[in-house]
Amino acid sequence: ISVRTVAVRWPQAEAGPAQAKASERLSGVLARLEGGDSVEVLRVGPHGYLTEGTASNLFMVRAGRLQTPPAWLGVLEGVTRAEILRQARALRIPVLEAPFTRHELFNADEAFLTNALMGILPIREVDNRKIGARIPGPVTRRLIKALEKQEG
Repeated sequence: ISVRTVAVRWPQAEAGPAQAKASERLSGVLARLEGGDSVEVLRVGPHGYLTEGTASNLFMVRAGRLQTPPAWLGVLEGVTRAEILRQARALRIPVLEAPFTRHELFNADEAFLTNALMGILPIREVDNRKIGARIPGPVTRRLIKALEKQEG
């Protein structure tokens, strides 16, 4: 898919627990509106780091290492996110839970979103900038297969 980043900032983690899924989360509604017809939009947290989509967790792969924003940025620690991290470790894919910027995502080898409904959804481009050479990339393909095997 193609995604966009939006200017609507995700509130600081102290503003309310990310684990409390609540429909009154105005920033999510505003981000969706700003994203127009994008399938999903990526939000930037108060410190300038990417956090997550409005309904998904964000991952990128650089130099064979899987990276996702850490919980302390206020991201929802979703069930699928946790399973992806578990599967990656089982496959001996190096995992890093650390902040990253939009610029770093632009230079990723691979990127994908996850949630319970869609599983893993590879990202083709962010803000009209192509991500990686193959969609899905090799690490993403390994994780898709592992997740399918787990569900099967």
